Amino acid sequence: MLVDSQRSAFRIEDIAESVASDSGNGVAAGSAVPLRRRLLQRLPPLGRNLRAKENLALLHSALPHDGRARVVLIIGGATPGVGTEQLTSDDTCDVVESDVYIGARTNLVCDAHVIPLADGTVDAVIMQAVVNALSEPERAIAEIYRVLRPQGLVYVEAPFMQQVCEGSFDYYRFSHLGLRRLLRNFDEMRSGAQGGPGMAAALAYQHFLLSLAPNRAFRALSVVFARLTAFWLPLLDRWLVDRPGAVDAAAGVFFLGRRSDTTLTESEIRASYRGWRQYSSRQYVTSRSA
Repeated sequence: MLVDSQRSAFRIEDIAESVASDSGNGVAAGSAVPLRRRLLQRLPPLGRNLRAKENLALLHSALPHDGRARVVLIIGGATPGVGTEQLTSDDTCDVVESDVYIGARTNLVCDAHVIPLADGTVDAVIMQAVVNALSEPERAIAEIYRVLRPQGLVYVEAPFMQQVCEGSFDYYRFSHLGLRRLLRNFDEMRSGAQGGPGMAAALAYQHFLLSLAPNRAFRALSVVFARLTAFWLPLLDRWLVDRPGAVDAAAGVFFLGRRSDTTLTESEIRASYRGWRQYSSRQYVTSRSA
């Protein structure tokens, strides 16, 4: 556990107490999946990550091949992320799976806002579905930039058109352009939607049903009903996810890039927009005035 309680919102004592509490309840870190979750896993899913495996395969192939161990930091690695197995199974990669919780695969407990690693010591950083739960995303990205070697790789996935999924630890949503702005100190290799409009529609439908449920039992039934009646919507995403308008309605977006010595200007960031709503600055001002 490397948590600086003076600079972090988390305390080592709280993390240790949560582990002790789980153990006292007969739940060990990385223990068997709860029955409710196992039952849900048997139902049709309302979406899949369509891009992580190929994106992380590209990241894997882009790691340096200079004879030394390649260091890969996974932020939010208490449970395995989609596509990360190709890195964790590579003996030439020293994979550090970090989180603020102790999970099945956590080997470093730390806060992403204060990464306890020296400058320029990491070849790649992976952060999947974590940036939305950070109270200060810009600060965490600055830390990632600091620990990366020159030309180091970064891969970030973020929810966009999704409802709250992390409860009181869920702060932000990022459009494709918003994620690009957050990572403006990195050169883009690839970016786009990783969960398509079909997934976004299915999740919205499920959460509409959940909002009508008067109690926990009805909430469980709402999830089952949504899974059985809306599973077909995400199936359309294999056709939709690469279409121009997908980033405007995506359930989630991704960015794969390299550490850069330059920073994109606001004009350059806006120029990278590739959805349907191609407004010029003058049209934007006119529409806002109206």
